[in-house]
Amino acid sequence: MRHLVRWAAILCLVAFPPLAGAGSVGGAAPVFTAPLLKGGDFNLSEHLGKKVILLDWWSINCVPCVQAIPALIDLHNRYPDDLLVVGMNVDAFILKRVERFLATQSFKVTYPTVVDKQLSVMKQYEGSILPTTVLIDKQGRIAFTHVGYKPGDEVTLEEKLREIIATN
Repeated sequence: MRHLVRWAAILCLVAFPPLAGAGSVGGAAPVFTAPLLKGGDFNLSEHLGKKVILLDWWSINCVPCVQAIPALIDLHNRYPDDLLVVGMNVDAFILKRVERFLATQSFKVTYPTVVDKQLSVMKQYEGSILPTTVLIDKQGRIAFTHVGYKPGDEVTLEEKLREIIATN
């Protein structure tokens, strides 16, 4: 199993090689409107200034991505007044497959999931590795980015979240 996890992480890195540039910490968060997995649209600009926003790009085929989801659910549930988590699914399959996958997990995603099949939003943030997590402060600036996931990363993420909340 350990080898499978290692290969899945390598596949995520190879399939989405890193880019550099925009979407950097301190810069304005690119606004977007994209479809939601459950229907309707998510418009980032409608949420800016209200809460800290966490965008998390993931795929059902990326083991570290799926491992991170319970920690994101926990943060979303523990900081309801200060944080909005938004899952950014990049799977190119039909949406029913992603919905079925989520329905079979031991966790229940309690935050909105955006469909970014064409990676158009990810490209705006110049992200390229899964999972990628971006924290946007209430001023609409990118305050923190993190690439990858291993158990324990959620501690750093929560520390950054608390810092951002304290300064907003």
